[in-house]
Amino acid sequence: MLERIAYRYAMRLRNLGHDHAAVVISKYKYYVAKDTSGQPPDPIAINLEKKLLTIGDIGERVNGNLVGYCAEVRSSNKFLILDNTIPLNRIIFSQAIRPRTMQEVPMCNNCRITFR
Repeated sequence: MLERIAYRYAMRLRNLGHDHAAVVISKYKYYVAKDTSGQPPDPIAINLEKKLLTIGDIGERVNGNLVGYCAEVRSSNKFLILDNTIPLNRIIFSQAIRPRTMQEVPMCNNCRITFR
């Protein structure tokens, strides 16, 4: 189900000419959120920020990616702001999709560290 939502979201962005690196859907219990890769969220949930800072500074390139810029971070932050007791390793993500090519994008090492 999440993959279908992500695919439709990516297709809509593609049709609108938006060129995001990836889109993803995140889910925890009844929370569901979608977002694209881009600037880090502001504000950022405290527990998410603490975990990201164990990898590197927000915006720093680590493991080939900018810390905090991923669609997984941006989408999950939407409900982590509302409930900072959500365990990061319990958040479920759709496969990330690149709207420009509609290809699947593997989760980066920074997100694996953050959410696994």
